[in-house]
Amino acid sequence: MPLPHRGFYIANGFTSRLASGPVAQRRRCLRLSDVHARQQLNRGYNDGLARGMEIVLTPLLFGGLGWLLDGWLGTDPFLAIGFGAFGFAGIFAKLKLGYDRTMSEVEAGKPWTRGTPEVDA
Repeated sequence: MPLPHRGFYIANGFTSRLASGPVAQRRRCLRLSDVHARQQLNRGYNDGLARGMEIVLTPLLFGGLGWLLDGWLGTDPFLAIGFGAFGFAGIFAKLKLGYDRTMSEVEAGKPWTRGTPEVDA
């Protein structure tokens, strides 16, 4: 797709006005809409990484707390297993509720949801 001779583009992280000529046309430049799409993609990667860390670290932290309490109280690893399971159930509930909330916001007003009553969470 040839670049127009005039217009604003972002090239290598800098916004500039393109000059006309063969050098300007050979440059690989991103349109502003392409930059927005890339930002959305990167935000998705960031959210996925954060959720993955939550899924792993929350049960580990709760299990570690239970392990410390087990050592302090002199019991078997019942508290470590119980706290770890509680942490896993809590993060699962948090992710499920967040997903449902996001999907209800995204699907609001779509043709397949127009006949259904809205439920406030």
